[in-house]
Amino acid sequence: MRLLALVALFCAVMAGCGPRGPDVQLVEGFVTLDGSPCAGAIVGFSPVVGGVPATGRTGPDGSYRITAVRGGRERGGTTVGEYLVTIDKMELLPPPPNPLGQQLEPEFRYIVPKAYGDQATSGLKATVRRGLNAGPEFRFDLRSDFQPPASETPKK
Repeated sequence: MRLLALVALFCAVMAGCGPRGPDVQLVEGFVTLDGSPCAGAIVGFSPVVGGVPATGRTGPDGSYRITAVRGGRERGGTTVGEYLVTIDKMELLPPPPNPLGQQLEPEFRYIVPKAYGDQATSGLKATVRRGLNAGPEFRFDLRSDFQPPASETPKK
């Protein structure tokens, strides 16, 4: 009995004897580009207020599950709240011929339009609630010809 009490005390002190990290909710969905699954895209959830940022990568069928950046278990989700969503996918272009041996900056081609990768221009949002978060509100149908709305000019 005494040994059991010591083990319990040790567990409480060393590991907390409870779940570690934030209280996360499972988030899963799909990303398409021009109607086809968008494989290999990075999906980012950035909290509007409080919350925990989370990211995930789409699979071959365009499906994703996100992981909280701070302390979440892999593919475990994120905390309850409102999120701005970004989606990035680009490829590294082969370097141009460089006869002088200069170090060149890498160049990328955006497969998903760059505007989807910026919180200010993506126009994508999600609300994470308790429990499983899936369905149409976590499906993002992107378009190659996407142009963010022009910002309003201040009125005088």
